[in-house]
Amino acid sequence: MKLTIFVTGATGKTGFFAARTLLEKGYRVKAMARKESATTRELQALGAEIVHADFLNLASMEQALKGVDRAYFVYPPENGLLKATAIFILAAQANNMKTLVNMSQLPSRQDHNSALTSEHWLGEQMLDMSGIAVTHVRPTFFAEMLYLMNGANILREGKMYLGHGDAYHAPITGEDIGRSVAAILDHPEKHEGQRYILTGPERLSQHDIAQIASEVLGSEIQYVPITLEQWADAAKEAGLLSEFLIKHLVEVSRDYRNGVFDKITTTVEELTGQKPTDMRTFVEDNRSYFTPEYLKAYAEKMVAEKQAA
Repeated sequence: MKLTIFVTGATGKTGFFAARTLLEKGYRVKAMARKESATTRELQALGAEIVHADFLNLASMEQALKGVDRAYFVYPPENGLLKATAIFILAAQANNMKTLVNMSQLPSRQDHNSALTSEHWLGEQMLDMSGIAVTHVRPTFFAEMLYLMNGANILREGKMYLGHGDAYHAPITGEDIGRSVAAILDHPEKHEGQRYILTGPERLSQHDIAQIASEVLGSEIQYVPITLEQWADAAKEAGLLSEFLIKHLVEVSRDYRNGVFDKITTTVEELTGQKPTDMRTFVEDNRSYFTPEYLKAYAEKMVAEKQAA
């Protein structure tokens, strides 16, 4: 009989694809979400049990983890990561859960100027001392950042405004991360104690990404490098991101400019047996993300989440 695997962030990119892949492998999946959505209904139709739980409430997490053998822990980019990690450890121990994949970040380190990134490093240390068999994944910037951070400007002006300078990274899709997480949870004994850097297959600058998007979408798109201060001011004016997240994005963008993200690994293919998606294929497969309808709905979702916070 297949084991039960708990997947947090089931409505997010990595959590959804991890849950879907595990269901395809025949596992019982408990998928955690804050509320019902089209995504939770899709997972439910595929056989997942949807669990509504609160990362920051111990009783809630202890109940959610009942009967769980393995789990994927991914916390949203907001305040509370260390408390959530501590609660997850206690809930896992209370339920005798043995195995965990933890979502961290590529630049995770103790002295990082982003509170979120330094807390990811601390969270890793806490999990390592928990007695749970842990594997940490540290992905680079997501390919999805193209539309999440630039979609509206691409539509309005044909421009991408970022403080990333002329540096490089190898964009990875949320689907490739989710499939990698599922592969680890399928055979966790092979990966215990590892810290895997996950990247896409090609080293690209933002100029390169703009050129690829131009060719696929059929309209000229230009990357306009701006200062980190200019980007932060624009993000504050737009009013969609919290100050906590803006500060985090400024600091990891500083890392980007300094070459911290300029890495390519073959880990996704080694874990899953499939090459990760390249940027051109990602844009071709997701043209709908660059439509006015999608971006309007995304902006409304961001406003609602900020008001609810």
